[in-house]
Amino acid sequence: MAEVLITLGIIGVVAAMTLPTLISNHKKQVYVTQLKKSVSTLEQAFQLALADSGVDELGNTDLFLSIGASECNLLNDSNSQACSDFYTMFKKYIKIIDIKKNTNYKYSYIKQGSTPIYPQGDTNNYIISLADSSLIFNYRFYKEQQTSSYTCDFIKSQGGIMCAQSGLLAIDVNGKKGPNIEGRDIFLFYIASNGKLVPYWSRNDLIFAEGSDAQAWYNNPTACGTKGKADAEEKATYGSGCAARIIDNGWVMDY
Repeated sequence: MAEVLITLGIIGVVAAMTLPTLISNHKKQVYVTQLKKSVSTLEQAFQLALADSGVDELGNTDLFLSIGASECNLLNDSNSQACSDFYTMFKKYIKIIDIKKNTNYKYSYIKQGSTPIYPQGDTNNYIISLADSSLIFNYRFYKEQQTSSYTCDFIKSQGGIMCAQSGLLAIDVNGKKGPNIEGRDIFLFYIASNGKLVPYWSRNDLIFAEGSDAQAWYNNPTACGTKGKADAEEKATYGSGCAARIIDNGWVMDY
């Protein structure tokens, strides 16, 4: 009996030591799985819009041409001139539950001690709720594409895939459910004109913006920690480069 009790005690100690790590790893995998699904859903929506219009760039699709101003953004509700037609057409390609003002939703940066804030610090911003329980916020959809100071030929010669931008957005992969932390369940992307989502601080982002990857996340710990180290909470400023890190790591959250 004594030996059994000792064995059970050892098992209990080991379980107490390993259980938090197992739970943490499981949560990370859930966030990554949800992120992968969200990226796929949005890219499919943009690809359908391209196919419907028979064009190669989002700026030439009926969807983006429906924008009633220079852009449709988080300040515009579903009745605004800038967004009303765009939102209506967008629902053709993705299942939108509602578009409402930000209520009872705060998020933090991955940095330790980060204070919860509202998207862009404004409770009047609009959030797009999708059928899969994810949210799109801090978004901009451009009527006229944003171009790089570098030619498309140069960008492609450097391995880049984004020659023009059609917008940007943040995805909370599990909606208002916690932890609502940028770099954990919140991730930032640019919308390339070809319908692909390009993570902030990725190689594709930096080649488009600066012509080189010198400041990409793997060269810049402030984006999402040091490559190969789980130090994002200490090194990262916001966590805006974490989607790039996850995707480059083969869809693994190693921080």
